[in-house]
Formats: sequence, C-alpha cells, structure tokens
Amino acid sequence: IVPAIIIIISPTNTNHKNLLESISSMFSSLLIALFVAVSVSNTVADNKTVVSFSKGNSKYYTWEERNDPVMGGKSHGNFSVVNDVAVFQGEVVNVPKLQAPGFCEAGTISLFSEDMSDYASGGLILKARTTTPDFQGFKMSFGGLGIPAHGGQRHELVGAFKADFTVPASTNFINIVIPFTRFSWDWSDFTGDCTTKDPTDGYQHRCCSADHPEVCPSSKYLNRIETYSIWMEGAAGQYHLEVEEIMVYA
Repeated sequence: IVPAIIIIISPTNTNHKNLLESISSMFSSLLIALFVAVSVSNTVADNKTVVSFSKGNSKYYTWEERNDPVMGGKSHGNFSVVNDVAVFQGEVVNVPKLQAPGFCEAGTISLFSEDMSDYASGGLILKARTTTPDFQGFKMSFGGLGIPAHGGQRHELVGAFKADFTVPASTNFINIVIPFTRFSWDWSDFTGDCTTKDPTDGYQHRCCSADHPEVCPSSKYLNRIETYSIWMEGAAGQYHLEVEEIMVYA
C-alpha cells in the first residue's frame, strides 16, 4: 500500500517547489521499487530439482523396483543408487501368454507432496545417460490424489501421467526434456502408451492434444504430486539407465 501525499504550496515559494520536486522524485522511486519487488516475487525459476539421488538433499526419496507379475511375466530389473546416481538396469521380456512385452518399474515410496502448478507450461527434465540407446521402452510417470485413473487401471493406487522418452548414446549425462504436453493420464496397461487400443475391450486411449485437453497435466493436477516412476515398458530387450536428477522447467 502506497500512502497518499498531499502538499499545498504557494506558486511563489521556491523552497516549497524544491521540496515538492524532491518528494515527487522519491515517490516515483518508491513506485518503481514496489513494482520490481512484486515482479520478482511473481517470477518462477526457470527450473527446479524435484528428485535428487544425493542423500541429505530434501528431494532425496526412497525408491522400490517392481516387475510384471501378470500371467507368468518374466521381466526383471534392479534399481540402486551409486555415487548419487540412480542406476536402473534389467530386461523386459515378453509375457508368454500375452506374447507382448511386460514391464519393469522403479517408483518412489517416500511420503512427499510437490507443487508444480506454476510450471504447467513446461515439463520435466531427466539428467540421464544410457548404455542401451536402442531400447524403445523408456517411460516416465508422476501421480497424485485427484489425477483421474486411466482406463483399466491395474498397476497404480492413484492416477498418474505418463510419457515415453528416448536417450541418445553418450558417456556424459544429457538433459532429456519431456514437455508436459507429452504426458497423458489415459494410458494403456498393456503398452503404457496413450495411442493404443486395449485388446480385451477395445478401449481407445487418449493423448494430450487440442482435441483431448482433459487428459493433459493442467495446473489443477500439478499442485500435489506424490509419486514418481521410471518405467521400462512396451518394448522387449535389455536396458540400462542412469539418472542424476529430475527437474521441472517453466
């Protein structure tokens, strides 16, 4: 709140004129300072870390690895943290009775709540590298209460947004950018994708788009994120992924 300053002066009084000019200058400076302060307070950082694998960091969480148990699934994986880097490796194998790939998932089991609503126009960044760049089943998901459950939901207790990503060959860690527009909460349990139709009931899943904005990660869904998962799903083969951190960007 800027106080109003009212000064009555005589036009012939030079001292009063000088005083008025000084006060006007100070008043203008105050307005500029207030404007800058408000602008700074409303500015969102370009990115922030939401997952760290460095113990002692407030974003360090406990993760658990899970494999496909359905109809004799034989996929297997191992998740560990080595020198502040997450290492997820194993093999996705076709489920014999389905003749389709199973899945391996590493997900958080710690209790936390992350507000990413100010970053709805951005997405996630995985600082990662891989020795299996040809593997086609890399996927990332995040979930929380209030996010709708996808059709035929069998894997999760709460709804989650999921998107696939690729990691080019490199010995160095690379920023893998996944825009929120790539994520959808309506993904298939059979493939992990939002583009496919379920073979059991013919349900067609929906991807985030202008035609289906209802499945996109809007601000109302991003204000209480409680789980993160990295998936190896929808493609058979060996995989090895290392992740240094996960960030959200505006």
